[in-house]
Amino acid sequence: MFELIKVEDKEEWNKYLSQCINVSVFSTWEWGEFKSNSFEVIRLAVLKKERFLGLAQITLKSKFGLSFGWAPGGINFINQSDLPSIISSLESYFDFRRTVVRFSFSDEYSSNSSYLFSQVNDLKPALVKVNSGFSIKHAINIETPVLSSFSKNNRYYYRKSLKEELSFEIKSAELEEFSVVHDEMVAIKGRSDLQLSQSEFQLLLDTHSDNVKMALVRNSRGEILCASILIVFSNVAIYYLAGSTQEGRERHASFFMVHELLTNLNEFGISDFDFGGITPYKADAAGVNRFKLGFGGRLIEYIGERDYTKSWFLRALFNAYIGYILR
Repeated sequence: MFELIKVEDKEEWNKYLSQCINVSVFSTWEWGEFKSNSFEVIRLAVLKKERFLGLAQITLKSKFGLSFGWAPGGINFINQSDLPSIISSLESYFDFRRTVVRFSFSDEYSSNSSYLFSQVNDLKPALVKVNSGFSIKHAINIETPVLSSFSKNNRYYYRKSLKEELSFEIKSAELEEFSVVHDEMVAIKGRSDLQLSQSEFQLLLDTHSDNVKMALVRNSRGEILCASILIVFSNVAIYYLAGSTQEGRERHASFFMVHELLTNLNEFGISDFDFGGITPYKADAAGVNRFKLGFGGRLIEYIGERDYTKSWFLRALFNAYIGYILR
């Protein structure tokens, strides 16, 4: 009744993906190519009597006869009610007694969606999450002044930044320019775990071509004070990486940059800005949470990360490993 197809052609993948209602940048062919340097990338589409139902892009690593997969784009479908059938069809490709796949669903949480996802046997909420499951989205609307949605704190620091003779631009991303800012930020925070892999960043640029943009704020001397990397997919821009120098922090350049992004992204055909995740349950994330929430936008809770396997032991092992590397 169901047919599982391994898709190995970019045009075919994009044809299927364009029909889905819950696509993210992590579902795209380009993201899979970005990850193919470190993982086996498997792209599977499910059909029923030649009618397309949905697909999944899974990055996989195998060791000692066990396989560990990650699908950062979740499962993409035409109709959410087909989710159980799509997941069941994956069992004809994977032996889920020896395989666990972490699906990161960007479907918005609701009582209905939660009920549906909970009905899928062996699809369990992650024990140890990598991402919080929360994000902030902004509709880019040139008719409404963005400052009106800022918190009192963010309005204050944005207005202070206006006294600093700052300039803003959006351009194609360049490794050297962004590295200068990001490396200084890592040094200021003393967070070597945030160190930018130049080879990985260059691979991101190579696989995504013109779909990676960089927003820059400069001082009056032309020096970069802060920068952010945006991945563009269709009419959506995703806030992927960011950094600020010490001078940028002192001049509140990040407040200026986000205001200008929300004001100018429409010039690039962007109607939605995904400001990325916040982590409400981590005390050390309070500053970032306050910064991001202070620009307004719509706070979204996703279905989030769920593991699919037939083995409780493999699920426990997988989550224990993730907890270890996140320490």
